[in-house]
Amino acid sequence: MTGNASGLLLVKSYNTQHQYMYKILKMGRFKKQGSKCNTGRFMQGHEKIPVNTATDEPVHSYVTGNRVIDMLKLASMMNSVIRGHPAKCKSPNLQFIKKEERLWGLCVKEVIRCTKCMWQQEFHLYEEVSDRVLGKRGPKAGKLNIQLTQITAQLSIGPTQVYELLAGLDIPPLSLTALQAKTSKIMPIVQEAVETSTCMAKNRCQLSTDDSVCVQADVCYNNPPRGRSFQQRGTQSWMPFIADDSKLVALQTANKLCHTGALGRSRGLRVLCPNHPGCMRSFEPLNAIGNSERSLADKAFSQCNEPGSVLPIKIIASDGDSKLPLGVKDAAARMDVVAPVHQQCTRHVAATVKSAYWKICDQLSDQIKSYTELGLTASQFHVLLSRAFQKRCTMELNAATIKFTLNIHRRHQIQRARETIVPCFKGDHSLCENDSLACKYHTSDNFVPSYLPGGRYLTSDITKDDELLKRVVNVMLGDDKIDKIIENKTTQKCEAAHIHILKGVPKNITWSRNFKGRVSASGHSYIHGKAKSINRLNILCGATCDVNTHLLKSDRRRDYWAERQKSIRVKLLRKYARQRKALDRIKYPDVGYLWV
Repeated sequence: MTGNASGLLLVKSYNTQHQYMYKILKMGRFKKQGSKCNTGRFMQGHEKIPVNTATDEPVHSYVTGNRVIDMLKLASMMNSVIRGHPAKCKSPNLQFIKKEERLWGLCVKEVIRCTKCMWQQEFHLYEEVSDRVLGKRGPKAGKLNIQLTQITAQLSIGPTQVYELLAGLDIPPLSLTALQAKTSKIMPIVQEAVETSTCMAKNRCQLSTDDSVCVQADVCYNNPPRGRSFQQRGTQSWMPFIADDSKLVALQTANKLCHTGALGRSRGLRVLCPNHPGCMRSFEPLNAIGNSERSLADKAFSQCNEPGSVLPIKIIASDGDSKLPLGVKDAAARMDVVAPVHQQCTRHVAATVKSAYWKICDQLSDQIKSYTELGLTASQFHVLLSRAFQKRCTMELNAATIKFTLNIHRRHQIQRARETIVPCFKGDHSLCENDSLACKYHTSDNFVPSYLPGGRYLTSDITKDDELLKRVVNVMLGDDKIDKIIENKTTQKCEAAHIHILKGVPKNITWSRNFKGRVSASGHSYIHGKAKSINRLNILCGATCDVNTHLLKSDRRRDYWAERQKSIRVKLLRKYARQRKALDRIKYPDVGYLWV
C-alpha cells in the first residue's frame, strides 16, 4: 500500500486467479455538523471491481452469510446511518465491506459503505463486558463470547462441536484455540465461585437446624459404558452429597489427567505433576480410579464441616460395595467429630435379590419349574419369579418403614414378614394375616397371585427348594442385612444429580483441560436452575445481563414435567400400564418385548 501528497491512495489487492489489481481511491472526510467526532467518511474516485478472469464473474467484496448481532446496537447503527448519510445521495446502496470486517469470536465490527457516494462508517455490533475480570490488557471482552462459553460448559458439546454448529449455520466459526483459551480463563472463576460461594453453604445452614440430616452420596466415573472405548479404564470421577430434599451440600472431583503437563512433556520439557503451576491432576495416575471414592468422601465430608456452615450429618447412604464409609471415618477422626451411620441403598440391595435367584435357579427341582404347563419358556419363568421375590421383599420393607418409626419395631416386623414369603408363594397364607404387611390375600375373596408366573402358586414339596428360596429372601431381609437397610434410604437423588452433571461432562469425551470447571458449572445449575445459574456466572465474569427468558421457559417446562410425574394421576397410569403388561405376558407368552 502506497500513497502520495495529492491524496491518492494506491491499494494492491489479490483476486482469486492470483493476479494483481490496483484501485485508485480518493480519500476524504465528512464531519457531522454540531458533532465533535467523525461519524462517517467519503471514498471518492473510480474503484475497479475484482473479476474472476476464468468465469468473468465479479468477486464479492461485501459481507455474506450470517452474523450474531445485538439488536440494540443494530437499531443504533440504523439511526446513525440515517442521520449521518448525506442528503444529496438520492439513491443510496449500503453494503458491509468484507475487508473492513473484524471478528472476535461471535462479536463483530462492521463497516457500512454507500457504493453510490462512497460514504462509510464503522460500528461495533456487540456489547462489551462492564468489568475487566478476564484480563487487564487489550479491548474489553464481548458478552456474547462469555455467554457462549458458559452455556457450552453445561451442555454436552465442546469447542469442536461449536465450530461445526456455527459453520453449518453459515456463521464465521470461532478459532478453536481462542475458544479454548477463553474457556480456560472462565472455568477457574466458575470453579472458585462454586467452591467459595454461599450456594452450598446456604443449603448446609438451612439444614443445620435439623438434628437428623440424611445425605445421599455416590461416585460417577467417566469410563464409557458402550462404544469402541467400552471397558477402558476411567480417569476422572466426581461425588455429590445430596440431602433428602434434593439440596446439593458438597461436590468434589478427582482427575488423573493434566493437559498442561502432557503438553510440556510432548515438547521435550521435564514437567512433573503436580509440582508445576496450573496442574490439573488431583489423583495419583498409578492408583485405580475406583479408589478415588474414599478420598472424595473424605473431602466432601470435610467440606460439610467447614466453619460457619457445619452440617450435622446423622445418616449417609450409598451403594453396597462403596468405599465411602472409610473416607468418612478418616475425615471424622481427623476433625474429631462423630461419624454418621452408614446405610446401603435399598435399590442396589434389591437388585442383588434377582442376582441371587439366578445363581440358584438351576438347582431348583422340576416340580417348582413348571413353566411348560404355563406356556412359558425357562427364561420367562425365571424372569417373572425373580421379579416377584424382589418386589415382595421391597414391599415388606416399605410397609414396615411406613408403619413403624422406631428401628427396633421395624426390625421385628421384617423378621416376621420374611418367614411368610416362601409359604405365601406356595399358597399357604396362614401366617400372612398377622405377620405380613404386603400380602392382600385376606382382603379379597377372589385373590389371584398375578405377581407369580402365570398367576399360579408354586408347586413343590421338596425341602431343598424352600431352603434355596429362603436364601434368596435373606439376601435382602436377612439378619446381617436388616441393620444396613433399616432406614430404607436410596441414592436416587444422587443418581439424578449424576444425570444432570453428565450433560456437561459426557462420557464419550475426555475433558483433560476444564473437567473440574465443567462439573462445578453443572453443579451450580443443579442448585439454581440453568437460567439463573448462567445469569449469575455471567455476572461474575463481568457480562451483566437480564435473565434469559427462553432458558426460564425451559426450566419451567422441566419443573412441570417433574411435578407431573409425581401426581396421583400419572402414578395410577403407570400402575395400570404395569398391570396390563403383566397380563399380556400371560396372554401372549411368545412376544419377546413384553419380557424386557
